Amino acid sequence: MAADRNSPRMAPLCEPFSPALYRLLGGVVKACADRGKPVTLCGEMASRPVCLLPLLGMGLRSLSMSPIFIPTIREMARHATLAQAKQVLDHVVGLKTAREVRRYLSETLKAVCPSTALVDIEETPDEDEKAVSPGDPAR
Repeated sequence: MAADRNSPRMAPLCEPFSPALYRLLGGVVKACADRGKPVTLCGEMASRPVCLLPLLGMGLRSLSMSPIFIPTIREMARHATLAQAKQVLDHVVGLKTAREVRRYLSETLKAVCPSTALVDIEETPDEDEKAVSPGDPAR
């Protein structure tokens, strides 16, 4: 998937937690591996520790990112095993919504590498965590 994440019209399409996206990427990685072709994932998803385990679980070994993110991704990779990564991927592709995937991967990241979890900030609040305005009577 490629989209201009800076475009207000396209930004909602950039959802790195979609279970369908993980199924699609897994299929691409498998097809390429079966044919001996390399695959590299570049972009924001490659640099997010919370996304790393399922990517490793599907066999992705080449990630392109800004140099500033490399130490964090390496730290996360040091704390995980390939067996864990495959289990995480299997669970993720069975989930139904991006919200479920986001929550599961965030919890998994905290368990596997707590120090890295502090770096990967949640971008989209859960529905039940939306801010309440100061004048809202629900406050």
